[in-house]
Amino acid sequence: MLANGIGNNSGNPLMPPQYIHNLKADLKEQSDSAPDPVTEDDLLAVPLYFGSLLASELNVLLDVIQVLIEGQTPFDFLQTLIAKSVMEFHYWIHPEDRTRPVVGIGYSGGFAPLIEALGDMQVPVAGLIGLGAATYQIKDTTQALSQIIDFMKALALDQVRAYLIGIDFGASTIDDIISKIGSGLWDSAAKLFIDQVNALGQLDKVPAIFPDLVGSQTKYVLNVIGSEDLLFNLGAAGWRSSLGGVEVINVKIVGASHYDYMRRSGNDSVSCTSKGTVEMILSCIRNVMVADFVTDLILAAKSRESVEGFLAQFTEPENGVYVIDF
Repeated sequence: MLANGIGNNSGNPLMPPQYIHNLKADLKEQSDSAPDPVTEDDLLAVPLYFGSLLASELNVLLDVIQVLIEGQTPFDFLQTLIAKSVMEFHYWIHPEDRTRPVVGIGYSGGFAPLIEALGDMQVPVAGLIGLGAATYQIKDTTQALSQIIDFMKALALDQVRAYLIGIDFGASTIDDIISKIGSGLWDSAAKLFIDQVNALGQLDKVPAIFPDLVGSQTKYVLNVIGSEDLLFNLGAAGWRSSLGGVEVINVKIVGASHYDYMRRSGNDSVSCTSKGTVEMILSCIRNVMVADFVTDLILAAKSRESVEGFLAQFTEPENGVYVIDF
């Protein structure tokens, strides 16, 4: 089961975003020579957060802020949507597979409602995988962050400037952020914003509380985070020893950003060399390498033992975290 994060711009509320389609294609292709290859019948994509933002790969800062807001609001609607999709899959599409354990994969803000829904349902869960997942809640920030996202979506830069002054951002930092927003350099603006918020100590994070997973017979929880993931640097994503009473396997991918876990459209090992600049070429290569690794990791995630066996080919855990450095 694949649950997307925010920024679903598929144009159809019944369709997941393109990066989920890319992951489905990679899972099938990279398992093609396996004794038990993944087929379309093995995959269930649940579209979430439809139409919440503009193009997510451009408006990175808006995505990050929206995840923080979603982390403080009830997931009832999303949980119901996930539960409905699971029930239809098990009872109508594949009734013969009702006892087949589910592997739930949640990206970004899609992980929390996924784990909430599966924790409440009477379906067997083999494991849960979070990719850049928000597992911490940022306290007392909903109204402030909502204001920022409204200003930036409207490109009301004077209001953005006034707001940043109000929360004690320095003049030079504000000028840099406004300049990058005006030029469409959202990733750079996001990094400046997060660095300044952390420096000011504006956000107070607490571990999110998830339902008991022991009853669903969940065997493992896999928490995959890139060292350059904006949610990780802001504190909404981070290392957990357990979730819902199940021990967590933490994996840190050095150099990976929030958008590297799944292959971006137009990126493959052949096309990377034709990108316009050195920075774009390196970004494409990193995305392909990280996405290939994550796909292989998901394919190996049949049990806790198989996950740990796969990761042991690369490294041993350091302070409870497997550090993958390409």
